[in-house]
Order: sequence, then structure tokens, then C-alpha cells
Amino acid sequence: MIVTREWLSEWIDLKEVSSEDICEKLNSIGLEVDSLTCQRVPSGVVVGKVVECEKHQDADKLNITQVDIGSEKLQIVCGAKNVAKGQFVAVATIGAVLGEGFKIKKAKLRGVESNGMICSSSEIGLVKTNDGIMELDDSIGALELGKELSEYPLLNDDIIEIELTANRGDCLSIRGVARDLCAVYEKELKTKELLMAEDRRGIGRVLEPDTKTKVDCSLKYMFFEKDNLTSDFLTTFRLYMIDNLANNDVQNSINYIHHESGVILRVYDFEKLDSDENKRATLILQKDEDGVDRVYNGGEVISEVGLNQNKKFDIDENSKHILVGASFIKPEVVAMIRFKHNLKSDELYYNSSRGSESELKLGLDLLSDKISSKAIVYAGYDETIDDFEEDIIQVSSSFINEFIGQNIDESEVISTLQKLGFEVDFRGEFFVVKVPLFRSDVKNAQDIVEEIVRIVGIDNIEEKPLALSERVILNSSYEKIKKRRFYKTKAVGRGYFEQISYIFDNKEELEELRFYVVDDEIANPITAELNTLRTTLSLNLLRTVSLNVKSGKKEPKLCELGITFEKNLNEVERFAFIRSGEVSFSDVASDLFAIVGECELRSKTPNNKLFNPYEYASIMIDGKEVGFVGRVHIEIEKKYDLKNSYICELDFDSLKWGIVTVKDYSKFQSSTKDLSFLTPKEMKFEVIDEVLKEANIKNIISYIAVDTYHDDSLNNMYSLTIRFTLQKMDSTLSEEEIKEAMESVQSLLKEKLELELR
Repeated sequence: MIVTREWLSEWIDLKEVSSEDICEKLNSIGLEVDSLTCQRVPSGVVVGKVVECEKHQDADKLNITQVDIGSEKLQIVCGAKNVAKGQFVAVATIGAVLGEGFKIKKAKLRGVESNGMICSSSEIGLVKTNDGIMELDDSIGALELGKELSEYPLLNDDIIEIELTANRGDCLSIRGVARDLCAVYEKELKTKELLMAEDRRGIGRVLEPDTKTKVDCSLKYMFFEKDNLTSDFLTTFRLYMIDNLANNDVQNSINYIHHESGVILRVYDFEKLDSDENKRATLILQKDEDGVDRVYNGGEVISEVGLNQNKKFDIDENSKHILVGASFIKPEVVAMIRFKHNLKSDELYYNSSRGSESELKLGLDLLSDKISSKAIVYAGYDETIDDFEEDIIQVSSSFINEFIGQNIDESEVISTLQKLGFEVDFRGEFFVVKVPLFRSDVKNAQDIVEEIVRIVGIDNIEEKPLALSERVILNSSYEKIKKRRFYKTKAVGRGYFEQISYIFDNKEELEELRFYVVDDEIANPITAELNTLRTTLSLNLLRTVSLNVKSGKKEPKLCELGITFEKNLNEVERFAFIRSGEVSFSDVASDLFAIVGECELRSKTPNNKLFNPYEYASIMIDGKEVGFVGRVHIEIEKKYDLKNSYICELDFDSLKWGIVTVKDYSKFQSSTKDLSFLTPKEMKFEVIDEVLKEANIKNIISYIAVDTYHDDSLNNMYSLTIRFTLQKMDSTLSEEEIKEAMESVQSLLKEKLELELR
């Protein structure tokens, strides 16, 4: 961002402030100064007027001029192509020194005496404005013949280049930087007295804007007839300084006001718009089905607000009737739209995506003031305004003081924020701050404190020694760290290697595999593939295992403990592991029991396409489902060049943690008995398990299904063998007690489930 001292002075009083001090203050408030260039016209260069100009008889490229410098007329031989009678020019008189060792002397050129030099801007130490001599006008001040150009402040300016961070879009204008300087110098931002000589005709004669849907932007339009509009010298001079000179005078005026005000201005050739028999054009603003705010004319898009405009409607040197549109859209909105739909943007998107000026009338008023003496400006502005609501942030005085480490007077806080454009209401202990639309970077109380510190000055905050105090760290966070370490250590003990991956995932792949995706989009993803927040750890583990296999690992085992997201963006911490190779479901189940401890598996059908529906189970702890374990579908295994691959994923908060309660155990020998029951094929073991658990038969301490068998003689039944473990705490079990327990099992399952022994 380039500003100049004199341009800033149009918005803030800098009479008693040096340019060096301005740079120091800009650095102190976070607007880092990259360079300071002081332009000074040498002594002896004065204002002159070309009163005669004729070709040199002996040189086609030379002109003999008579130049009036007030005190005398000088004959000067000039080789510039653009020199002409009637011009006000910069004249280096005899004795003037231009640069090192270049002193103006009397000379003869092709036999003609020359008493001075008509100069270009670069020859007298200014920025280069053209390839010929510099033609002056009264835009730099009243031109007095013979007056030293070093006495014109607008020429002898100091150029300051600022390196802005991406969040400070409000300072991409002269007025924006001046606003920050007003706060640090405790001055008021100037209000310009604007002269707007408008035509009696109103803009309603030529334009009818209409809004068809609710939109996220504001637009305001201005219309003028070009007439004899030309760029004055100061406009051209300053646009050269900021490297933004266009190829026509209308666009130069637009560029000048945009750089000064920060308002986004787009210009259209009105003759290229579709209009009715009364030469009245209709512009329709609407939000299309893809969420983009577009402006239509005659069914054709002329602009996408904040992004671009249709080049078909651009102006050129022949354009006579000009329509100017000022727009504002919140930067986060336009950035999201551009990414979501991969839309094209032009150079103004840089400003709109970082935060532009929302006071659209200001930009159009400044433009009207600039061109009204050379163009016919129609009265009034047509507008389509979105009623934006400013963010409200409440912050306490104690929070500010504690955050800064020093007490800041309430009046100083209010004054500082108000000078930066914030509205502040102090209610008891709290500041209620309304954030202006041009400060889209201020979102919370910490940002408010940062604004105060910027202006108060970090060097003005009293240094204090670092205070160290010990406190008990046995809190919930510490316990969670221990829990994470415990489970990761258990997994590593079973041969699993920990991986850490991004919290992002591929939206298209998640949807293809029927996993849910979060509701919101990522505005600026790090890659096209990582374009949403992950809702499972499984896919990242699967991709990493595939890379391991391709690198020569025969049976990779990986685990990860990390954050996933629900649809509403709530965070859920999950623990998952994957094993691939010549493995079976029971191998992974054994790992699960060793890592997690006591849990139960129940068959279930997966609700996504990643897993094989025939080798998939939910994981239960104390009757609550906490995760799943299953084999990756064979088609997915082929896609990733994998053998048998099993994934287990659990809700980490549901895993047990804390003090382990030790139970008494029996010193007496246990006994095992197997019973085989004829069971319907459709009956799951979970049904039998529920019945046995509820009965809690005496002396049976555990049971497990150990075998199934089927042959043609069993028809639609199969044989299920259950192994029971029996034990007493106070004595060895007798045969009678074992028999009694087994008979109780038989009668219970016959009564409840009609199961018979095979």
C-alpha cells in the first residue's frame, strides 16, 4: 500500500509532524513501513509558459521555444515530442543543478542558442509520468510564472510504502491509513467540503435498479456524461506514484478515488447496456441458486458482486455515458463464494476479499466532486442496500487491564476505539463495542484489546518481572493427557505404530462411501483433496496403511488418537487402529480386548460402504455402544492394494479410565463344562447372552460361545456350543453343584428360547 504525506494531509492535520515520525508511528501500530522516498525538486527549476514553439530548421527532432518565466522570456531548444505552445512547464534555469554534476549552462544546439531546459518529471527528481516533458496545471496549486517548483508541496512529496498484513483491508486506502494515524496522534479525521455541480436531471431518468432476492451486498449507482473529462496533472502524478495509471481518463478518476477512499468502484459503458425506448436501463440484483450475488441487465450478467465484471461492458476512449457502481460485500462471504464455485476474479477482488470501505456514498461523493467541473453528473444515487448488522462485542474493563497487565483509563479506551471508527457504550464495568463493517478482522474481546495496545503503544506498557507460581496440575486436562498416554501405550504394546494426520478429509470420498459430512465448508482449503473436516479416522488410516504396503511393509499396524467432527461441527475425540495382512477378525478382536479391556461385540450392519457387512460389529461397554470393528470391503481393499484389513474406531471419552477396583478372587479350582444347543439359524448369540445375564445362575462366573456346527440332518438349525466356567469363593465345587448349575441353564434356555440340547 502506497501513501504520500500530502495525500494523507487531506484527511489528517500533519503540519507539525515529520515524515520520519509518521513512519515510526505506522510501525508502532502494526502498519509496517517498507520504504520512505522523499521527492524534492532542485533549486532553480521554475514554472514557465511556452509562448512560442517552432521547428528547428536544421533538426527535425528539435523545437525552438520561447518560454516566459515571469521575470524574462527564455529561448530554449527542446527535443521533446510533446512540447507545444500554451503549455505550463518546468524550466531549469541557468545554474540549476539536476543530479550529480549536471549543471544547466548556456548552450548552442545546431547553431541556435538555448538558455535553459524544459524538463520531464524524472529529470527533476520526481516519478516518471510520461516519455516527454512534464505539463503542469493548477491541480498542484496556482501556477505563478517564475515560482520555484520546490515551493509546491504537492510535487515535493514523501512517498511511504506500507507492507500490510492480509487482515488489514481497511488500510488499503489513504483515508483508512489516515484514520489509524488520527487515533495515534489524537486528531480528528478531516471531512472534505465537496463541490458537486450536478445536472438538474436525476439518475432515475436513465436507471432503474431492482432486487429480486435477499442478497449479502450493498450497491449504489452514479451516472454522468463524460463531456470534456480529462485527467489533471496531480491525478496522473499520483497514479504514477502508486503504479495504477489506466489508459483512459474516466478509469484514472475511478482508480484515484478508489485508492483514496477504499470504496470498490466499477465502471460500465452505459451505451452497451440494454435499455428501453426512453434509454432507461434496468439492473436486477439477485442471489442465484449457487449463492452468488449477480447483477443482470437484459438477462445478461454484468457483474458478480465483489468478484468481477463482464468485460463486454468495459469503457474505452469513445465511451460518453458512464455508469459507476459502488459495492460492499463482507470479505468472508465473497472469499467463500469464490472458493466454493471456483469463480474468476479481477484485481478488485483483492480489496473486497480483505475488507473494503462500506460507506459507499463517500466514494461516489468524492468522485462527483472530482469530475463535476468536467463532466455532467446526474443528481442522486440509485441504490440497493443490504441492512448489514455490525458485530457487537462486550468486554470488561478488568479483562482489558488484566490482559494488558496495566490499568488503562476508561476514557482512553473509549477515545481510542472511537477514533478507530468503533462505536462504544460504557455500561458500568463493561464496554459494549459496535464493530464497523470495514473492520472485518475484529471478532472477539482479544481483538479489541489488540486495537487498544496498538494505539497506546507496546513501548508505553510498563515492564513487569515474570512472576512464577506453582499450583496443583492434577486437573481434568492432566487426567485426559494421562488417559491418552495410557491407551496409546497399550496400542504400541500390541505392535501398533502411532500416526498423526490432518483434521481434514476429502468431501467427495466421504459422500461416496456414505459417511456424513459437516454442514459448513472450508473457505480456503490447503489442497483440493482436503476440502472438509474429517468425520472419521478410518479413511486417513486406510490411506496411510496403503502407502506402507506399497513401501514394502507386509503387515502394517497403525493407530491414531485425534479429533473428528459431527455435522454441526461439535468436536469428538476418537481412538482408532487398523491392521492389514494375513489376519482375521479374531486377531483384531484380541487386540481390541488387550487394548481396551472388558468390552462386548455385537453383530451389526454398517451404515456406510467402507466395511464388509458380514464381518462388522459394534463395541459395547457397560451396555453402551462406543464404537465399531470391521473388515474393509473387498472392493475397497482392491482399490488400495491391500489384503485383509480390519479397522476399529472408538469414542475416546467413552473408554474407561480411573482407579481400578480390584475384586476378590477364589483360591479354589474352577471347572468348565460345554453344552451344545440346537439353535435356529436366524438367532444371534446376543439373545442367549441377554437371557443368561439376567438369570445370573449361581456358581457360573463366565461363559463364551466356542463352536458352531451344521449338517443336512440339522435342517434349518445349527449346533451352538457354549463353554461355561464355574467356581466358588469358599470351597471346591462338588459334582452335584456343577450338575445343578448346568440343569438350570438347560431349563432356562428351554423355557425362554425353546432351545434343546443336541
